[in-house]
Amino acid sequence: MSLADKKWAKLADELQFKRVENIHATAGNWRNGLIALTALLTTVTILKGPEEASDLSSTGRTLAAVLLGIAFLLLLAGSICAMAAAYGFPGDEVLVTGDSLRAWTAQEAKDSKKWLFGAIGCFLGGLLLVAGAVAVTWFDSDLFPATPPAQLVVDLKSRAGQNLAPVCGELKRGDSNRLVLKVKTATGNQSRVIRVERVAGLAIKHDCPK
Repeated sequence: MSLADKKWAKLADELQFKRVENIHATAGNWRNGLIALTALLTTVTILKGPEEASDLSSTGRTLAAVLLGIAFLLLLAGSICAMAAAYGFPGDEVLVTGDSLRAWTAQEAKDSKKWLFGAIGCFLGGLLLVAGAVAVTWFDSDLFPATPPAQLVVDLKSRAGQNLAPVCGELKRGDSNRLVLKVKTATGNQSRVIRVERVAGLAIKHDCPK
């Protein structure tokens, strides 16, 4: 066996005594990252959340809030799992012998890895949910198109045997003689005055019939 082989064999022998220490160190790094990400998500949600949510539809706001809430809980759970992996839990006091220490080390390494994998799973799940919430804010208008506001549709009586197109708009005022509607045109909003004797029917609709 060469000198290099002996050194590698020695390192391999020493590595088994550092299994728990190495897993705890890795878990500590994950814990720090998860806590930092959770704090960042909380800060952004508090400072920018209301501003961004004002431009979303009601469905989009609800969905984004639910996704961010679950993401926050997952990241918080991941932080707890990472702390459990890094520090473990207090156990019963036992008489330390070589065999008991070896068994404890193997079980502690197994438990720490389980908690660490749980932390990583929570981290990835939280990131996916945050990405989903961001996607909702970006594509809200495509996912949940706004319903056109209701408007007054005024059917007009035919003139000279010709049917006239209905007039659609927001009712501004009216009396027994006339109705005044705010009508949206290609050049902007305009007022349209319609005499009552020309009205054939009234209806409230979201879409203006052609």
